[in-house]
Amino acid sequence: MRASFIRRVAILAVAADIAAAFAIAVAMALYPGGTGASLHQVGHSFWQNVLCDLAQPTAFNGESNAAARPFAQLGTMAIFLAGALINLLAPSVIEEPHCAKRARWFGVAASCVAVFLPLFPSEHHPFVHSLIVLLAGPLALLGLVYWVSGILREDSAAPLLRWITISFALTASTAFFAWTGWFLRMFIERHPDSDTAFPAQWVPPLQRLALLCLVAWIPAVARGSQARFKVR
Repeated sequence: MRASFIRRVAILAVAADIAAAFAIAVAMALYPGGTGASLHQVGHSFWQNVLCDLAQPTAFNGESNAAARPFAQLGTMAIFLAGALINLLAPSVIEEPHCAKRARWFGVAASCVAVFLPLFPSEHHPFVHSLIVLLAGPLALLGLVYWVSGILREDSAAPLLRWITISFALTASTAFFAWTGWFLRMFIERHPDSDTAFPAQWVPPLQRLALLCLVAWIPAVARGSQARFKVR
């Protein structure tokens, strides 16, 4: 029963991960253009747009984003659903019970909060959007602390899983702290220029690195959970 549960959750998580990557890629292709720093840019910029830009009703360049938005919302919700599912498997990858339990529940809680992000785009619901990030961010970072601690204690953990877990933790934490710095600067200064000043310009590339690590981390954990229990 345990092995069957692990296998099914792992398959669902990877399927959601693949669906999310596909949907987000379609949204990127359909996005009309514009970033916070360059309003008149044509098309999507991988390193200058953030994920929530794709879910806005109107693109930064003023054009309707009706074509890209549904794919962005679906993809964002799917990646966080995949995150919730894969965190359920923490005890099947991490042997130390203290780390496994906390990695699982902090990770699941963070994903369940973050899944609402695409429903409240920042340009139309700035307070709710920011509140979701401020709630999900610390929960995710706490979960990743226990993931890294648990993985490093596992002698049997695959080297690839170790490096992807560490990379995801580093990129996610750096992206969150850059976003927090930008958010505080905006709140304190209340000036339009602070929207593109340091550390705002670091948020998009750091978020994209964290997203790439998350997409790679999910199948790595799924594979590790099945290898640990010899699930076939």
